Amino acid sequence: MTENEHRQVFIVLGLYRPDPVLLSRQIQSLVSQTHRNLQILVCADGELDPASRAVVAGFAGSPIHVLGFDERVGIHANFARGMRAAVAASGSDSDLFAFCDQDDFWHPDKLQRQLTCFADSATSLCHSDARIVSERGEVLVASLFEHEARPRATSFADLLIMNSVSGMSAIFRRDVAAAAAPFPLSGCRYVLHDYWTALVAVLLGGIRFIETPLVDYTQHAGNVMGARRWRSGLPRELSAAHRRAYLRKCYREYIWRRRALGELRRLLGELPDARRQLDGESVGALFDCGSGWSAGLGMSLAHRLRGENRQADQIWRLWRGRSLFCASP
Repeated sequence: MTENEHRQVFIVLGLYRPDPVLLSRQIQSLVSQTHRNLQILVCADGELDPASRAVVAGFAGSPIHVLGFDERVGIHANFARGMRAAVAASGSDSDLFAFCDQDDFWHPDKLQRQLTCFADSATSLCHSDARIVSERGEVLVASLFEHEARPRATSFADLLIMNSVSGMSAIFRRDVAAAAAPFPLSGCRYVLHDYWTALVAVLLGGIRFIETPLVDYTQHAGNVMGARRWRSGLPRELSAAHRRAYLRKCYREYIWRRRALGELRRLLGELPDARRQLDGESVGALFDCGSGWSAGLGMSLAHRLRGENRQADQIWRLWRGRSLFCASP
């Protein structure tokens, strides 16, 4: 058995009122992985309904374990408690961990392809592109990254500006899982569980991206988030109401990222490599009230000149949020 084959992968499968057909398809894609050394932890957000229990029971003999959670806590806190249980069940620092949504589909070689990234000990997290498919599995969009204009760059500053790591496609080391699992921002829709994990991962190592789609994201009416084609988020309406709504969003996005930055400094600030990233010039330009306005504007213009318009718009929103926060008494 090779080193990669020996590594065990813990998959936290979060459930909340799943569609039985889509759930069965997803679990089948997990147990059909070419990498066989895995454990699937079913983490229900509230009591499992009979149909879902029947689906899970149909995979008896597979490495599936239903965690005993009946309390409804919300999607992000549910993944956090599932990850804590996975870390507790892990017996080796070489184990790897993954989030899994209830209605997507993993390609058979997903884990095997991603495990090769961890031959480099500096890799803390690996993620991939994804396809968008219908409930019947028809391919609607060949690349989620192209569809949503997601950035490939994954420095800490890049991720703090805008997350590009989807939980459904990510796999990460045990130290990342252990540090991220408490998840202090579970009530915030601006810093989701996968976003928080990516921020922790980049402070503990390097993030690797596989351009090939290794996951199918199922687009349907019941999606919590949904995949959306990116369009400029800058305001086009001139009414006072639209302007106020836009500025409120800028303020909230800034506040929650600033709060995440504070939590990360508390959690990992004693590590020299992490501290250098947490206190980097780009981070300070966006989140430090003492920095000049020109640095943030320069960052936005640099992205615009490279054709990275979504990142440029997001920097502008954060800069506007900072201006409102820093002007507050």
